[in-house]
Amino acid sequence: MTRPLEASVRFPCFGGSCGAMVGGPGPRRSAPEAATLVRRQLLAWHERFTRFDVTSELSRLNRDPRTTVPVTPIMAALAGAIVAAARMTGGLVDGTLVDWLESAGYAADLQTSVPLADALPAAPRRRPARPRRPARWREISIDRRACTVTRPPGV
Repeated sequence: MTRPLEASVRFPCFGGSCGAMVGGPGPRRSAPEAATLVRRQLLAWHERFTRFDVTSELSRLNRDPRTTVPVTPIMAALAGAIVAAARMTGGLVDGTLVDWLESAGYAADLQTSVPLADALPAAPRRRPARPRRPARWREISIDRRACTVTRPPGV
């Protein structure tokens, strides 16, 4: 009889804290090995798609002056997920807001989070979220077969 295996790992990634929890029988590798592989993959994606490293794949796409840019299959998938998230939320989730983020002071990796006791008093008055107009995410199209992203330069 095979016993369920369990492992978990937490680590800083994507500007927050990520975790991987693995359970169940592992025919090819142990749960701790699988959790380590998940951690390694998420950190690799973090490096590959960060906007804080000018050599990252995302940064190269963002500064490319062409309208249609050849990308890797994983970048095409990421761009597709960004557009899908915007479509599903009516634009409340919008991956085209880099200029707004930077003008709000998030131009560099903050390395640490602001303590909640400091963040709440500094936060603006609460109000319902609304999508940005114009909805620049609507200007993005992805061709997964050709591995290209088409968008106006700067989007």
